[in-house]
Amino acid sequence: SDVVWLTDIEPLHGFNPATGDQKSPGQSVVKEDFLNTTFDATPLNTIQQPQRQGGRQADEPQAKPSINAVRISGFWRENPRGQNVVSELLRELRERTDIFSLTTTDGRGNEVPLDEKEIITQLSVTGGDGELAYRFRIVLPLAHEIAIK
Repeated sequence: SDVVWLTDIEPLHGFNPATGDQKSPGQSVVKEDFLNTTFDATPLNTIQQPQRQGGRQADEPQAKPSINAVRISGFWRENPRGQNVVSELLRELRERTDIFSLTTTDGRGNEVPLDEKEIITQLSVTGGDGELAYRFRIVLPLAHEIAIK
C-alpha cells in the first residue's frame, strides 16, 4: 500500500485471543536483542512448555513449542480514509483463512470472528508535530501452527 508500511513481523508462541491481554499477547519467539547475538548463539527465546499436573508420564512425548501467531507493527500515513486503512487491511486478511485464523470459540462452542480490538492491539490516530505517520500493531493468529526447531 502507498499509505501503510510494515516495519516488524514477530512470531509468537502461546497466543490466545480469549485472554484479552493486549499488552503482551503470547510470548515472542525471537530474543529482543537478537541483532547482538553472537555467531554461535541462538537468536530464539527459550520457550517453556507448561508442565502437566502431576508431571509428565515417561511414555508421553514432550510437546514441541510452536508459533501460533504473528505480531505485525508498522506505520500508516494521513490519507482520505484516515485510520480506516488499517481496518481495510484487516478485512483483506480475514479472507485469507488458509493462512490466518481470525475466529475463536465462544462459551457455547460456536466459532465466532475475533473482534477488531482483539486483533489491532495499537492504533495511533494522533501524533506530535513533525510526525509523518502513525503507529499500528496487529496480532494475527495462524491457521496452522509452525513447529520451532
